[in-house]
Amino acid sequence: MGFFASTDKTVDLGGNNVVVLRKVTFGAYQEAQSKAMRISSDGLQLDWPKLRIEVLKRSLVTWDGPDFDGQPANAENVERLPWEIGNRLAEEAMQLATIGDEAGN
Repeated sequence: MGFFASTDKTVDLGGNNVVVLRKVTFGAYQEAQSKAMRISSDGLQLDWPKLRIEVLKRSLVTWDGPDFDGQPANAENVERLPWEIGNRLAEEAMQLATIGDEAGN
């Protein structure tokens, strides 16, 4: 697979609810990281929870299922998800974002 081929992952949330995530690009990850940075008295700091949601927003391709109540898969609705669903999807998006990092790729 080439550098520019996308990697998608389908997350089954049960109850016929599925979410498709796509591995973020370098540029999208940098955007997410920039949004999660803040300046404090200690210098520049990364807000980890903010990074996770920003990566999820950029990874989200689509979702489908009865529990999504017909709401579109967009950044605004990511923030409206129940904590346990948002957390699970953020974990999946972060894992997908770092595929290959362990080998130094």
